[in-house]
Formats: sequence, structure tokens, C-alpha cells
Amino acid sequence: MKFKVSKTRKYALVASFSLVLLAELADLNLPETMALSWHLRHGFKAQCCGVQFDVPLRYSVLEEPRSLSLFGGVGHVRFKLFHSPISTISVDAQDDDYDQSHTNEGRKRLIAAYERAGNRLVGSKTIQVAGKPFECSELYIDHSDVFGPQNTVFCSGKGTLILFSGSPALLNEFYSILQGAKATR
Repeated sequence: MKFKVSKTRKYALVASFSLVLLAELADLNLPETMALSWHLRHGFKAQCCGVQFDVPLRYSVLEEPRSLSLFGGVGHVRFKLFHSPISTISVDAQDDDYDQSHTNEGRKRLIAAYERAGNRLVGSKTIQVAGKPFECSELYIDHSDVFGPQNTVFCSGKGTLILFSGSPALLNEFYSILQGAKATR
């Protein structure tokens, strides 16, 4: 017995299979898809705490009234096969009643907690973000189980706390984003 399939059904089957394959690829590359979608809707700038940041294409953004989060993830395939770098940048407004000494004390407590977890402090520096000085402390861990080597950077300035967590390859990009920021008020 011969089984015959019409040309129309063959095309429908190929089209259905192609759609399923495209949906799977979009799902495997969801972070890149989300970042592209955000940039198509909002452009390449985001703002929080009186500061406007340039947002590279790799990042998707979550904007809240008092915080901003940039997610620089990659899809499962690129991460597993190519070990592509990942990062998260968080910008949070602090209450006005916190002075700089209180903020610095909080940053020191965070650093101590990270050091107890195996990170090591590799440096501190002052940078300018939208014309304001920010004290930044860099930590490094080289045995992070899932993501490989990771840097964590805490930056604190008047009224704002900024956190970077990600691959060492993206550390310069993080500082570039901060130093390219512009005041909005």
C-alpha cells in the first residue's frame, strides 16, 4: 500500500515545522529577543534618579520610578556553546535622609558579606556619573559554579546606589555606561 500526500499538505507540514523551529529558536534566544524588543520600543536611552544612561543593544531594561535594571543576558545556546558574557546593572535611588557616610557604611557591609562568600576585593576607585562623584568597589570571584568568573561592583554616590554583577569581559562596558551618563535635572 502506497501512502500519498498532496503538495498542499506537504507545504503545510513544512510551514508548521518551520514555525515550531522559529518559536524554539526565539525561546532559546529569549534575552536577545527581549533586548531587541525593548530597544525597538524605547530607543537606546533609559533614565532613573535624575540621570540618563545610554543602553547598549545587548541589554533589556526594566524601568521603575526609583530604580532601573539593565539585563545583559544571552540565550541558552550562546551561553552553553560560546560562553558569552552576561551582566546585570541595577541603579537605585536612596532616600534623601541618607547621607554619604551612611551610604559608605552600607557599601562596606555589603563588601564584607561578599568577601565571606568567597569574593575578593580587587580595587576601589572614584568615577564621575553625570557630573557627580561615585565611590566604586570591585569584587571578583573565580569559582562561580554556573556562570564562570564574575565581577561585582558597588558604586555609591549622593542619593544613588549602582550595582554591576557580571562577566569580567563586560566590566569596561559598565564603566563606560556610567561615565557616559548625563544629568536630566
